[in-house]
Amino acid sequence: MPPEALPQGSALVGGAVRDGLLGRQAERVDLDLVVPGDAIALSRDLARRLGGSPVVLDGERSIARLVLRGWTVDLARRMGPDLEADLGRRDFSVNAMALTLDQPHQLVDPHGGRADLANGQLRALSEANLLDDPLRLLRGIRLASELDFAIEPRTWDWIRAHHDRLRNVAGERVLAELERIAATPEGERGLAKARAAGLLPTRADAMQIGRAHV
Repeated sequence: MPPEALPQGSALVGGAVRDGLLGRQAERVDLDLVVPGDAIALSRDLARRLGGSPVVLDGERSIARLVLRGWTVDLARRMGPDLEADLGRRDFSVNAMALTLDQPHQLVDPHGGRADLANGQLRALSEANLLDDPLRLLRGIRLASELDFAIEPRTWDWIRAHHDRLRNVAGERVLAELERIAATPEGERGLAKARAAGLLPTRADAMQIGRAHV
């Protein structure tokens, strides 16, 4: 999708930026874009112009997916007055970086994500951000397992302190994260960390998930 098809102020965010800086790009990267204005209307307009298929993911928060020639592009309305405010609502510093499409070589990194990448550290932006979606407690362990990163001590303390909040998350979302942990090269250690944090009730549960990926 050509950048000029997007409104001024759009930015590539999240995992694609992180993995690009780490040199971990997959052959087909799932892209996450933050856009000013209505992302659902934009996805429908892009689908008409470029021949893709739009899917509404969250009507209230204006999040949509555009499937285009085998690529998946998620578009979300920018939260807050500017890009930095939007990034400040995210989970971990390594996910709170963006590349502006107006100036594609400009990395926006207000929370030190690039330094944490260099140090092999996973650090939550804040305790409140983790609790905004309690699945982030488990996602942190999954990301640490995927990247072979250490979880920063204060972040680890927050994960352990609020492990019971995971009960408020739909079971299928929790299971999907556990399966993704089990599928990583460090999956066994990741499941052990989840168990140590109180996010995985028993060893039997971990073994069952692990066997599903043998």
